[in-house]
Amino acid sequence: MVDAWRGKGIARALVAEAERSTGSHPAGKLGAAVLYVMHEPELTDFYAGLGFTLSPDSIGIPTPAGFIYHGPVKGYRISVKPLRTGVQMQPMPTPYGRQLIIHGILPLPAP
Repeated sequence: MVDAWRGKGIARALVAEAERSTGSHPAGKLGAAVLYVMHEPELTDFYAGLGFTLSPDSIGIPTPAGFIYHGPVKGYRISVKPLRTGVQMQPMPTPYGRQLIIHGILPLPAP
């Protein structure tokens, strides 16, 4: 049944709407910086075609109190897309695996 719906642009339209809605949703007004999806490995190319970057193992977000790490459920992947300027993504090895570190989401104090 799922195959009958493939190739009709439905998933692409849903992702585009998720990107647009971050600006009109109250959370978007606070500065939603990235959209990330947890997906099956076979959808990696689909999300890459929409401008997402595949995280090697998990994502890390620096905060004033340290890093927030988030990894996928076993058998899934995480892909990330910046939604505003100033967001930078940098792959790097950490004690928790190969992280995609995402800078520019939260304001951090100067070092």
